[in-house]
Amino acid sequence: MKEELNVMQERKVWRLVDLPPNIDPIGCRWVCALKKNETGEVVRYKARLVGQGFKQIKGISYDDTFSPVVNFSLIRFFFAVLVVGQNWVHIQCDIKCAYLYAPLKEDVFMKQPPGFEVKAFSDSDFAACRDDRVSMGGQIIFIGQAPIVWRTFKEKCISLSTMEAEFIALTEAAKEMTWFDRILGECCDRKIVEVIKEKPTLYVDNLAAIDFVKSPVENHRARHIDVKLFFIRDLVYKELFELKYVKSKDNLSDIFTKAPTKHDLEKFVDVVFKKNVNDTVYS
Repeated sequence: MKEELNVMQERKVWRLVDLPPNIDPIGCRWVCALKKNETGEVVRYKARLVGQGFKQIKGISYDDTFSPVVNFSLIRFFFAVLVVGQNWVHIQCDIKCAYLYAPLKEDVFMKQPPGFEVKAFSDSDFAACRDDRVSMGGQIIFIGQAPIVWRTFKEKCISLSTMEAEFIALTEAAKEMTWFDRILGECCDRKIVEVIKEKPTLYVDNLAAIDFVKSPVENHRARHIDVKLFFIRDLVYKELFELKYVKSKDNLSDIFTKAPTKHDLEKFVDVVFKKNVNDTVYS
């Protein structure tokens, strides 16, 4: 992947720009493949970054598509000239990343490759501890595909409902997430990474907690946690992060709040360490 990105930067395939108004950029994804020799042995791991061309509109993103074919007699002619005139020893020929040489007349806006945004998942049980009825929260935070924070913690106050327990858990996740987002922003400002930083996203599997944060109406049942409430509302109002719903079965932090089964552990390892979180966890 690093080699592919380096070649794209050398060939000046793209430029990082702010998205113009009324422009819907196409997405992109990594396509991985194995290159094998004649005996079936893997000789190279290949990765290509491709744009989702099926979202392009004819007349705007492109006019006509065609694939020109070179006359092989002409190719053999040039090789013969090089062998005779330049004393080349010709065995085979391969043009690396040949598709990157083609010029484009149209402006194509594409989202940057995944891997430079902060994403977090939070979850909580409700009064599961019979000794003190304090809820347990869990969180996992990603920079792109890499998990950087994962933990289970005991909440510092007793929640009176599932919504409150989930809200307290998402508050703790939001504090960690926004801190890492500031660090990533500083890296971008200092040109440590050449990317346009995207807004961080926090995923929660409780719609009541999300509505509680976004609703401006005061709730008298939550006065004991109003400081946390105004803290989160301030972050959302300033658009410092985005709060989204995720199904419980896709919430990666769910494993931290209850005893996981073998299936839960296998799914967690498969998604976090083998698959693309962007494709398999949420749309």
